[in-house]
Amino acid sequence: METKIRAGGSPGRVDPRGNAASRRRRKEKLLSDPQFQHSPDHDEPNVHCVHCGTMLTYDTVEQDRKVPGGPYAYHNIQPACRTCNVLRSNDTTWKGPNQ
Repeated sequence: METKIRAGGSPGRVDPRGNAASRRRRKEKLLSDPQFQHSPDHDEPNVHCVHCGTMLTYDTVEQDRKVPGGPYAYHNIQPACRTCNVLRSNDTTWKGPNQ
């Protein structure tokens, strides 16, 4: 019997972020969500990192969880750049790279 290898290379481990299609949908929702738009008049997304204000694109936006360790659900994600997402890690009191 063949053992399926899932995310992370461990047998039986399921990726908590969901499959690739669900990750793409969440990323697209972050870029189109009016609560994160800085000027909704533009045709293109105008979304900035919630921590440092860097302009984000589809390729640079990351799904930062508001409650670290919580679900990757729409109510618990916010747009962040890679640098801030890594620096913040699991620290809910972290205010940004310049504070």
